[in-house]
Amino acid sequence: MLLSACRKDDTPPSEQDATVQIAVRDQKGAPVEGTPVMIFDPAGYEQFKQTRTAAPLDIALTRKGGEVGYRFSYERWFTSGARTLFFVVYVEEGGENYRMWAESLTIAPAQNGWVEIRIERDAEPATSEEAHHGDDLGARELNPGTGVRIVA
Repeated sequence: MLLSACRKDDTPPSEQDATVQIAVRDQKGAPVEGTPVMIFDPAGYEQFKQTRTAAPLDIALTRKGGEVGYRFSYERWFTSGARTLFFVVYVEEGGENYRMWAESLTIAPAQNGWVEIRIERDAEPATSEEAHHGDDLGARELNPGTGVRIVA
């Protein structure tokens, strides 16, 4: 799935607009920058969970520090009052494999909100030096053929 940066909203700011600060952090709390966060309404989110092909209403891209501020213009998002939105991080891992994390938030006009999405990232692979550390201390290979070792 190809994702692009969020599109520019040319609607001038209004006192009725809402803003949400979106943060993406890994399992250790470290910020994850450059992450596309898809924004869905409940129906779109349900469809996306089933098919993973539903188009989001918009996409925001986290910046340095793993955060991005998003302005929800009143004219586009709130003509019928408060609404629940889903903020989704989706990672394809090849074939039919994927991982997805989501948080929801009900937001009203002129309101400020905060969403934090915690994702799980794979552990960084051991460096060559780390993988061979302890060879003469009874180290054994964790997964044969990977070079990653555990000191016994």
